[in-house]
Amino acid sequence: MEEKKELSLMNVQKRSDFDSYVAMMEDVYRFVLYGMDNYNRQHDYGTGESLSMVEMHTLDMIDMQPGLCVKDVAKLWNRTLGAASKNVNALCKKGFIVKKKLPGNDKNIHLYTTSKGQKLAKLHRQYDRDEIASVVGLMLVRHTEAELKTFHEVIKTGIQIYEKNNQQIND
Repeated sequence: MEEKKELSLMNVQKRSDFDSYVAMMEDVYRFVLYGMDNYNRQHDYGTGESLSMVEMHTLDMIDMQPGLCVKDVAKLWNRTLGAASKNVNALCKKGFIVKKKLPGNDKNIHLYTTSKGQKLAKLHRQYDRDEIASVVGLMLVRHTEAELKTFHEVIKTGIQIYEKNNQQIND
């Protein structure tokens, strides 16, 4: 199997159009970097307080699944426990979530949104819907629905490749 994998890699690299694939991947990486910049940027979702998208999506996750633990947040976002804990603590400090221990279980701390957090999560979900509608609308000006679906399938394959590589690194 490894020999077949090596052979296919060599065949791809020998293709006359291989440089065009390199250029395409450079565009994908640039797209990802723009996304990461946007993801880390602080944004006001309508309450006058700014949160990064990481914080906002963590809040939204907790609002949608009350009672999650920090380890659940880390697993769902494929982040370290330390990174998830940092985001959770920031949300607690801003008054968007609370930590609670369940009766009879002092080991696990569960996370819940406050009324302030619920309001922001609701505003964020509407913001995301509006933002996605805007981006998809702009994409549909230049691309067909079928092309967008194909793009999504390609992205999902890329995610699977990276997940597999990360799993191998972690094993």
